[in-house]
Amino acid sequence: MRESLLFYITVTAIIALLVALFQYKPWRKSATFLWVLTTFRALSIGALLLLILNPKTDLNSSRIVKPKLSILVDNTQSIQFLNRTELLNSTLKKLSENGLLNQKFEIQSYKFDKDFALLDSLEYTGTQTNIGKCLETINAILK
Repeated sequence: MRESLLFYITVTAIIALLVALFQYKPWRKSATFLWVLTTFRALSIGALLLLILNPKTDLNSSRIVKPKLSILVDNTQSIQFLNRTELLNSTLKKLSENGLLNQKFEIQSYKFDKDFALLDSLEYTGTQTNIGKCLETINAILK
């Protein structure tokens, strides 16, 4: 595609120059003025011919975007009541630091109880688990 575009531009420039020279050939008052007029006319004819030919270039670019992997952690008192805080913390740490997962996904951790928030720390003080609101919010974020 690039070679044909270069070919069209070259042919257009030659045709425009020949047409401009042909039109100003019989008029011989001033040689400098003749070349200035010939140059401007060649440029304008060349631009018009390029617009008529309408050369197109294709530009393809690609970007690799890792899919998002959301880790949702229950932050209610029930986790503490069942003595699962250490297990949950260690599992969360393993998932966050897993090299294979980090290569393939952009990991985002969230906590939820009756509210939904980005995971900064776990207190296990929530009184209600609202998984429906959590999933709706995640769905809205990932769209």
